[in-house]
Amino acid sequence: MVALVKGSGAGKSRRVVDVGCNGKKERVVIGSSEAGFLALIFFTITVQIALSLGSYSGYATPPMYGDYEAQRHWMEITYHLPISQWYVNSSDNDLNYWGLDYPPLTAYHSWLLGKSKQVQSFMGRAA
Repeated sequence: MVALVKGSGAGKSRRVVDVGCNGKKERVVIGSSEAGFLALIFFTITVQIALSLGSYSGYATPPMYGDYEAQRHWMEITYHLPISQWYVNSSDNDLNYWGLDYPPLTAYHSWLLGKSKQVQSFMGRAA
């Protein structure tokens, strides 16, 4: 049984639903705020599923492989090379392969992420 019942509040409604199986039923009352919350959760999950069906940036495009590889490479460059070589084409830093093309503040952010990963790896080994 599903019934829409006016609540005691100002204009609030609630839905009364009988749920159960094997002859055991339980009456569940779903207020309008819960229904809205459940609708939001359902919508969010639906959008996530729809987005996951598509490919990611750089899918099957060797050797560049998209944005994830670019971010990983920039973190590697900023972590392993001295600052003076971040924007210089060399055998250690091929600018044609995801060369660092953002301002220094972004490069420092990549460096900081690399350092945090080093600390995280060190802490993982120490435990």
